[in-house]
Amino acid sequence: MKRLEFCKQERAITLIALIITIIVLLILAGITTNFIFGENGIIERAIMSAFVTQMRDYEEEINLKILQDSMVELSGSDKKYFLGLDGQESIKTLLPDIKRDYEAEVIVQDNVMYYKYIGTGTSKKRVKWCFEVDIPVWGYGSYDDFLKDIGEEKPVVPGITPPGSEYKKIGNIYMQTPDLSGFNPEATYYVTYNGEAEQIAGRIDRIETPSDWYNYEDKRWANIVTVNDSDVSYWVWIPKYTYIANEAEEFIDAKFISQEGDVYKDANGNIVELMGYEIPESFTFGEQNLAGFWMSKYEVSEEAATTEAVSIAGNETSISVTTSNPSGNYQVYVDGKLNYTGTLPYIINNLQTNKTYDVFVWKEAGSVIGRKKVTTQAPTAISVDVSQFNPENTFYVYWDEAGNEHCDIPISQPAPENWYNYSEKKWANIVTVNDSSVSYWVWVPRYEYKAYDTAQFLDINFIPSTKTQASGGYEIPESFTFGGQNLSGYWMSKYEVSDETIAPEVLICAENETSISVTTSNPNGNYKVYINGELKHTGTLPHVVEKLKVNTRYNVLVIKENGGPIGRKVLETKAPTAITVDYSTFEPSSTFYVYWDENGEEHSDIPISQSPPANWYNYAEKRWANIVTKAHDKIAYWVWVPRYEYKVYDTAQYVDIKFIPTTQTIADGGYEIPESFTFGGQDLAGFWMSKYEVSE
Repeated sequence: MKRLEFCKQERAITLIALIITIIVLLILAGITTNFIFGENGIIERAIMSAFVTQMRDYEEEINLKILQDSMVELSGSDKKYFLGLDGQESIKTLLPDIKRDYEAEVIVQDNVMYYKYIGTGTSKKRVKWCFEVDIPVWGYGSYDDFLKDIGEEKPVVPGITPPGSEYKKIGNIYMQTPDLSGFNPEATYYVTYNGEAEQIAGRIDRIETPSDWYNYEDKRWANIVTVNDSDVSYWVWIPKYTYIANEAEEFIDAKFISQEGDVYKDANGNIVELMGYEIPESFTFGEQNLAGFWMSKYEVSEEAATTEAVSIAGNETSISVTTSNPSGNYQVYVDGKLNYTGTLPYIINNLQTNKTYDVFVWKEAGSVIGRKKVTTQAPTAISVDVSQFNPENTFYVYWDEAGNEHCDIPISQPAPENWYNYSEKKWANIVTVNDSSVSYWVWVPRYEYKAYDTAQFLDINFIPSTKTQASGGYEIPESFTFGGQNLSGYWMSKYEVSDETIAPEVLICAENETSISVTTSNPNGNYKVYINGELKHTGTLPHVVEKLKVNTRYNVLVIKENGGPIGRKVLETKAPTAITVDYSTFEPSSTFYVYWDENGEEHSDIPISQSPPANWYNYAEKRWANIVTKAHDKIAYWVWVPRYEYKVYDTAQYVDIKFIPTTQTIADGGYEIPESFTFGGQDLAGFWMSKYEVSE
């Protein structure tokens, strides 16, 4: 091992000496400093070579250790050449005797060596080199993935490279094709013609060269337009040509020729020698022969362009486009591609936030009226304040994928997923539901606006509460200032449904010990019944929600399907009324408890002279007290009816019952106590009712 390290040290010293020698020779030869020290200069490439050589050496040593490791494992001993990383056996780090210069930067997984980025500038260079020479990098599949992860994503390369010039046949003539390589592709657009009407086809780096862009045989020359914030310029391509003048006829004969060699070809591709022709000096610049040149046709300045002033402004995910005096149709291009044709104003939607877009506006049958680079704003954090609403009667309003409205989650619980998203025009909505009214509310976040009077159009930017001064040309509504305080937003009532407008349906609820009965004054159709925000019933009314806890408050919300809320009530189940069963008037020797076992089989083998069976009755669970008498060859069954009060819903043919103590002689409002619980002027706690009688 020591010998191996010594050899590498010798090699490293030799490499450094070689680098110094090369540098000295290059300096003596007059090579530029950038060529030596630049990003891809001699020194940088030499350092890369040393790094790659070291990595390859590591690979060899790792493969040797893996082999030795396998041999040790086969012999039954423990592995000793690798250590686990983070407790994972499949991921290993090299032992210190291998990790020398790059101890923290080498990882082995499944017998493959990876380079590991450690966050330094040098390490970043090494990641790039690894991808260039196919050394795997830990955690990344490509250099682009790596740059994106560290926040240095490479700029998007335009999909189309503006064409250069070449001498080729276009139609029936050979010519030097237009050279667009010298123009700023973001500011340059193809101009085409439909008859006499001028049109914009698109930006030179975003669309393929239009097939009808030019045809010099038909005297339709190549035209482009360059558009900047301050000026608009038109250009025409003059291909390299040679000419001869016929002075007598005041006629010039021109032939298009090649950039190099000044070759002229006829329609069949044959080279034809031209006698007496001259080449204009304009096709020679310095010592360079030009393929052609672009000649400015005219320039439209800001002042002379038009009486229309275009306005292009960006929001979070949209850009608004209008003009001071809109008329006729316009074409709007985004990043060089046609996005819209029609009247203004126009909003370009579904854009990415915090991104720059190149917006170009063209008036059909007119001229360019504006171009601007606009950066959409980073989204303003919009918080919705529901703290002032009563959580018991306020519910989130949201819509499912099918567009159905829901308002079944109280604001005391977490909001439904994607309840609001102002970037997607989904505003926050809630509903307050009481016995007498149902009101809908929408949250209006703090914003600034600009009005375009001629277009009856508003441009709005959402802003934080800390912003008290509007942007240039914008205003902040006074409604966002209350009592000297700047508001982050406010709730605006959309509409209110009172009990008068929802009549004749009115929610009617009543609570018992462990249940709540729900109906309406005029039930029809299907309803959804929510208890504390949880759906308990879907269907017709009346409905009884059972198995509730005694002496507990419940929030009841009823929604009519396809109709919205009809009402809400907060009810409290009652503590169970103590029910005592009086069988003192029965003969103990001939009277027996009736009860049922777990299998539902009836038993009547315990006389009332003994203690009753476990859980003989439980009126809260609808298990009533039963007895049977067996005497004089007759068998009779009896059930104990405790004292109760009741309310009848005539339209629903429904009776609501509450058990009451003997001391309650006056019924609750809307309820009645049956006369059967009064006998001989005495208020009864209950009475035995014969269920059926079985004779011999």
